[in-house]
Amino acid sequence: MAKSKSPSTLTTAVQCAADMEQLAVCGSLLTELGSEKLTIRQLLFFYAVAYHDLRNLSVNIPAIRELYPTLGRAIEKSKETLFPPSKHNPDGLGWIEQIHDEDDRRMRWLKLTPKGRQVAEALSVALRS
Repeated sequence: MAKSKSPSTLTTAVQCAADMEQLAVCGSLLTELGSEKLTIRQLLFFYAVAYHDLRNLSVNIPAIRELYPTLGRAIEKSKETLFPPSKHNPDGLGWIEQIHDEDDRRMRWLKLTPKGRQVAEALSVALRS
């Protein structure tokens, strides 16, 4: 005889399934707004910058590397993909930019561009619907 699942296990499974559906919606939205070639690590880089920028917290690449060690070398590819188009990288999405610190030009902060902010807001709406 098969064991029936307890109510708490069923509730957890249902909630987990709903969460997975929301992630799928966000993944589809990101594909529509950006590129179907975005990797998980590039998305994590975007999420990390958006998280800090939307809270008016400063973040730079060394901080991202420390906070999200799983990104590893993917940060360089993420920069190319998520920064504005350039001669070197004409396919850049333009979601993130680097801003030089006013007091120390060697320091560069990561910020969402207006386009990146629109993407973050669209994701927020998708998660809430």
